[in-house]
Amino acid sequence: MSFEIRPLKEFLVRPAVPPELDRLPELALNLIWSWQHSLRAVFRRLDPVAWKACNHNPVVLLGRLPQEALERAANDPRYLALYRRACETHDDYLKSVVSGYKSNRFSWLKNGSDFSPVCCS
Repeated sequence: MSFEIRPLKEFLVRPAVPPELDRLPELALNLIWSWQHSLRAVFRRLDPVAWKACNHNPVVLLGRLPQEALERAANDPRYLALYRRACETHDDYLKSVVSGYKSNRFSWLKNGSDFSPVCCS
């Protein structure tokens, strides 16, 4: 008499990010980390072995890190300095993107371009 037990619910358990590192998920979800070395370093320094095992994916890394690794990073002054610089880099990038978009979104009209939008009917 064999039977199969099926789970009623599945849970995704993630470590609680300490308040000192509360922007880590935000940094992980923005792809700037893929070309910005200082942001990648924030994740790599948490756990270099896990970073490599997660195929350099910060979202996966944050889901797999033990709570102790986050707590250790939150209490490390050198890591916190790296984290703050990464947050500043992230913020500066977002400001430049927004200001660049606002100033250039209609530049093709201002420059006397012969570009005209295509209309379909």
